[in-house]
Amino acid sequence: MEYLLVGFTDKRRVIIDDVDSGQYTGDVIELEAGHHDITLSGTEDFVPKKKPIILRDTTELGPMGVNFEKK
Repeated sequence: MEYLLVGFTDKRRVIIDDVDSGQYTGDVIELEAGHHDITLSGTEDFVPKKKPIILRDTTELGPMGVNFEKK
């Protein structure tokens, strides 16, 4: 398993590969290794709209960080 940490100024649900993960920004999310598309739920007041990543070589204490910025 691999680990992802999504950052944003507001608490939002994290959408992974067009599916609501049930997790929020600021949570460490456990995922399978490989290619994923990451975005956020709610108002589209963030950039980028979607962030493609390749998740590998992470640990629970060293997750991959993905950040979204307010528009």
